[in-house]
Amino acid sequence: MPIPDQVAQLISYPIPFKGDLPFDVKLTGVRNVPEGLEFSAEAFDVPIRG
Repeated sequence: MPIPDQVAQLISYPIPFKGDLPFDVKLTGVRNVPEGLEFSAEAFDVPIRG
């Protein structure tokens, strides 16, 4: 069940991140898991080396 925007603004806060992410990676989500926080991201044209 999604949290209404008005409630989310009361309980959310920014997490400072220093530095740029490589390859224009964009954070797309974050969620709370037992081990801490889990982040999801997306990027395009990322070189993969074998």
